[in-house]
Amino acid sequence: MTETAVRGRTSYGPGELARFLEVERRQFDYALAVGIVPGPDRHSRRQRRWTHRCAVRLRRTAPEIRACLPPAPELEHLGAVRSAELLADRLGHDVDPCVLPELALLGHVPRAGYYRGRPLYDRRAVDVVDGDLVTAAALTGRLVMGEEAARYLGIRAADLDHLVRAGRLVPATKVRSRYQRRRSAPAVALYRIGDLDELTTDDRIDWPAVRDTPRGRPSVLASLPTAD
Repeated sequence: MTETAVRGRTSYGPGELARFLEVERRQFDYALAVGIVPGPDRHSRRQRRWTHRCAVRLRRTAPEIRACLPPAPELEHLGAVRSAELLADRLGHDVDPCVLPELALLGHVPRAGYYRGRPLYDRRAVDVVDGDLVTAAALTGRLVMGEEAARYLGIRAADLDHLVRAGRLVPATKVRSRYQRRRSAPAVALYRIGDLDELTTDDRIDWPAVRDTPRGRPSVLASLPTAD
């Protein structure tokens, strides 16, 4: 493939750029993950692509890029974003990268190490995991903020606060809000839908009483002991 042959193209997706650079897709994914190839320089609402100008610049250094890459069979582990792209290509629909931690939690796609503090996933498992499992993991692994978590449970925000205080509900992770400084620790708690579903089966909680408590009245959950 020559520069002339693709002169009419204005941008490239990952697979297209891999072919343009004459490397296999998993080699390209590796190069992108470790910084040998720069990230996309063209962004839209649903796609991340490389401009033709960027692709041509990379093409001129393709021999040096290929020299830095391990053989394709050795590249068995990928990050969440690349794994999600492979799943999307195979299944024919968008896959959110947040589905990978859930698939790992459920034992369908094992973690295979870390790179710069971020988990890597077993490429072989990503290639064969069933589409129905991916769909289910996308539901149970969805992360929501506290207000949405309370609505999902059908309770008030104050009730949710008591569940968290008592250790009955633990955030799956925390992220920074747009108002926080970069150096500040993440402060916005996110809750996993699967954990919320499991919580609703806790027979130690009188859910009808909690949900029937009107606004302005003390929460039934206020008597829960505070977690250590």
